Amino acid sequence: MEMLSGVAMAGIFMAILGSALAWMLALANKRLYVYEDPRIGCGLSQLCRKGGCRRD
Repeated sequence: MEMLSGVAMAGIFMAILGSALAWMLALANKRLYVYEDPRIGCGLSQLCRKGGCRRD
């Protein structure tokens, strides 16, 4: 019975830890988002082809 209690506590701890880290990652994603300049987006793929870059 004690082992089951320990496993349950570990599971609860991991669920709380995972939720907290997911929340922090979502917050960082919103705060650190960089808007793409539409003027650069069109010519970048053309430059990449000419420069020998591989895009898979």
